[in-house]
Amino acid sequence: MQAHVPMPATTAAHQMTKAARAQAREEDFSAVIRLMEQLAGLDGGVVTGRRPQDKESN
Repeated sequence: MQAHVPMPATTAAHQMTKAARAQAREEDFSAVIRLMEQLAGLDGGVVTGRRPQDKESN
């Protein structure tokens, strides 16, 4: 039986997974988290253990 209801969270997860795969890196699910951090402008953070304020300024 199919309910034919929209599933926006599943669609978003699928799109993020496809975008992470497009970066052509062999990684586990953390690749999606890294991509989300990058898109949010965090450039590191939770997965890498770096916070934006930890960066050295040039």
